[in-house]
Amino acid sequence: MDAKSYSEVLKKLIEVWHLIELDMKAEKVTLEDEEADLVLSILKDREKQYSLARDK
Repeated sequence: MDAKSYSEVLKKLIEVWHLIELDMKAEKVTLEDEEADLVLSILKDREKQYSLARDK
């Protein structure tokens, strides 16, 4: 992890935790196919955004 301070490490850990929580909640919810595709798309986009932000 490329963090410069304790607060950056903590921020990154919280971001990952939120992604995991969202993913777990999405798995538990029963959705129609179109809704499920939308949720997965949103989660993938957020994961990409966090990855790009992390790499900066």
